[in-house]
Amino acid sequence: MEFQLSFAQVSWVTSAFLLIYAIGTVTYGKLADIYKLKSLLTFGLIFFVFGSLIGLVAQVYWMVLLSRILQAVGAAVVPTTASIIPVRYIPPESRGRALGISMTGLAIGSAIGPIVATLVISVVHWRWLFCLRGETVHPA
Repeated sequence: MEFQLSFAQVSWVTSAFLLIYAIGTVTYGKLADIYKLKSLLTFGLIFFVFGSLIGLVAQVYWMVLLSRILQAVGAAVVPTTASIIPVRYIPPESRGRALGISMTGLAIGSAIGPIVATLVISVVHWRWLFCLRGETVHPA
């Protein structure tokens, strides 16, 4: 183990991400009433990329934790926009289908993320997960 972490410390990498992600999703929903979706997406993607870069070069545990927190701040914009776009821009008669497709995509992505992460770290160093990115991916 590269950082000599306890199980509790390792679990914080995932727990911190999920906590911030959940809070961020609600927060972005409220912000979408004030700001344009394009601005929110740009903000989220910038935070996500910044967090990924920190994770890629992390030398100590707190940097990995910080990177996952920043990634969560950015990633939380995805489910928000995925649910708002169909409601705002799809006609009512097609809205249910559009929301179903959107949410199915989010669910499949969340299910496949850990599988892909496991395959990736079996071949390359865990740091490369910060280049590929999955919302449930965390360093082992």
